Amino acid sequence: CYTIETQISIEKQNPIKGTIKGCQDDKGDVCNERVVFISSENAFYLLSNATCCKDKDQCNENITAQLPGFSEVNKTFSSKKLVCPSCFASKNKTCEGKRMYCKKDQDKCFTISGTVTKGSNKAQDFAAKGCAASSIILKSNTTLMFGD
Repeated sequence: CYTIETQISIEKQNPIKGTIKGCQDDKGDVCNERVVFISSENAFYLLSNATCCKDKDQCNENITAQLPGFSEVNKTFSSKKLVCPSCFASKNKTCEGKRMYCKKDQDKCFTISGTVTKGSNKAQDFAAKGCAASSIILKSNTTLMFGD
């Protein structure tokens, strides 16, 4: 079982925080990810931390994962090893990236696009490019839910 605390910020707006609880399948190991930080310079970031347990059914019912602060993670991971395209676009499923120096543990580039929905209503499309760690499992057709 896992508990994942997540924080996402788009275009420097106040971050949205959420908690995801579930059971791990055999398609990936979220417990190996621990702290995840993907970013597109100042336009977009996703920060999450996973805590896992396996001692009994629903062992994650009362477990919380502590999320490090964005400024702490952003400073900690400073490096200039890899350069990736970096951009964020709302109301669009593509964006053109500027050059971004990746942080210390970010060793691959990512491209992500999707549709933000509120309830069952489509709110807007988005696209982002930037830096991520290779331990992150990003799959096609994944739904992420935050807040209410």
